[in-house]
Amino acid sequence: MRKNSGTSVVTAADVAKRAGVSRSTVSRAFTQGASISGKAREKILNAAHELGYQPNAIARMLISKQSRVIGVVTNSLTTNPFYASLLARLSEELQKQDFKLMLFSTPKDTSVDMLIPQVMQYKVAAIIIISSKLSSEMAEVSNAAGIPVILLNRVIRKSTTYNISSDNVQIGRLAADVLLDAGHRRLGCIGGSENTSTHDGRWRGFSKRVKDRGGEITSYAMGGYNYEDARTATMEMFLKRPYPTGLFCLSDVMAQAAMDVIRQRMNLRIPEDISVIGVDDVEVSSRPVYDLSTIRQSVPEMIDAAMTVLSKVQSKSPVKQEWKFPGVYVKRGTVAAPPKEDS
Repeated sequence: MRKNSGTSVVTAADVAKRAGVSRSTVSRAFTQGASISGKAREKILNAAHELGYQPNAIARMLISKQSRVIGVVTNSLTTNPFYASLLARLSEELQKQDFKLMLFSTPKDTSVDMLIPQVMQYKVAAIIIISSKLSSEMAEVSNAAGIPVILLNRVIRKSTTYNISSDNVQIGRLAADVLLDAGHRRLGCIGGSENTSTHDGRWRGFSKRVKDRGGEITSYAMGGYNYEDARTATMEMFLKRPYPTGLFCLSDVMAQAAMDVIRQRMNLRIPEDISVIGVDDVEVSSRPVYDLSTIRQSVPEMIDAAMTVLSKVQSKSPVKQEWKFPGVYVKRGTVAAPPKEDS
């Protein structure tokens, strides 16, 4: 039997006629988890193949009045590989649960507020925002429209959003403990972007732990969570002495930039002269050129939490709004005792 030549659109009614079943049976054959016998499904799929039929997912959602599309908004894919890997893991899990991902992107360091009304026009089931700035007012607008907002790696206090992130205060404390336990007392920090929950939490945890344990933060600069800004920040940091002997960078990308400056511009050794620790454990950090000691974020747990929230929201079941996961230290080759004259 011939396939459709492409001159007309094949419909579910055509498939039903070919298979000798009702249109509703055809619909069930293409709906995951629907009640239909294996024999009937096979008969319908064969008919669809012969006719060249492809079900219209958008039309099916409009008929069922239940969207399976998730709007994902981010602005960090090109500047930080951590978020690209986070998006890849999220996409895999959404597909396993029969959700469809619709991606929206904004320029770096800008609020996603302007995009939310556009995302809402697509009748999405939920909006997931990856490491981007969202106002509590816009979160309320989305919630009022019945569209829940899930923040990955960001937190908005006193809002209707579901906040899923690492325990950034704990990460900052852990970085401080690693450097202080190695014997460092004169420390530096390359921060991320001010007035973001990630930066604020890591800096707060780090600075307080250093102070509580008798250390001193002598150098501080903002690296914007990207390579170029962190490179500039490191060069400015090393314009004056004494240099820090231990450096905490709030992301691996910034730590890699700092290491390149320290080695290539300052002609200093890592870890013999300066120890460096990052956050994220991106794939490049494990390569010999960096061999970066870092703090790994709990990505699988964060993705699982996002899927739990989606499932509970879809079934209108209660679910907690805030999820925090501890970071884990990954020991490699960039942290050691400070030079003897500084220990």
